[in-house]
Amino acid sequence: MSESSKSSLNELTDETLVELVQRGGAPAKASFQAQAAFAKLRERYNEQVVASAAQFGKTGAEDVAQEAWIKVWTKIADHFDGRNFRGWLFRLVKHEAINAYRLAQRKREQSISLDFESKGDGSASSLAILLERKEPLELCIAKLPERQQCIVRATLQQMKIAAAAEHCGITAAQASVAKHHAIKSLRACTTREGV
Repeated sequence: MSESSKSSLNELTDETLVELVQRGGAPAKASFQAQAAFAKLRERYNEQVVASAAQFGKTGAEDVAQEAWIKVWTKIADHFDGRNFRGWLFRLVKHEAINAYRLAQRKREQSISLDFESKGDGSASSLAILLERKEPLELCIAKLPERQQCIVRATLQQMKIAAAAEHCGITAAQASVAKHHAIKSLRACTTREGV
């Protein structure tokens, strides 16, 4: 791209650059001019996009920004109405950041839940390994009520729910309820502690 083309892109408004991108064809077959206009938009806003993504979570802000730019590139032709590109862009970034945060939360919750409930028998071998490596998890277990602590520790020893109930001196129904509440509390605590 020539210097005069670059400087002429610098002088264009966001809306004009967006028009060039939209007229450039499908993203997979976009014209050189459309790609250059998109690159100029990205150049203008990328630092702000990364900073905005970081407000929703320090880790992964670059990844969130990258995903947002991919969405912009693929959706600009069909989903942008030609007004206030900046506002549309930052709404997209916000939604990407929230989705990334929710996905990370779900992964954390699933790992705890799956560790406690793997194989359907209450086995928790992978959680036991995690427990050996992560002191914060032990602190979270210590914060549980006594009945829940007992059930969690029995589960970590790979006891089935009936054996765990007997070990803790409660009924199987009480043990199931205690286990359910313990998992819920551990999810919240480990999220706060960053485990």
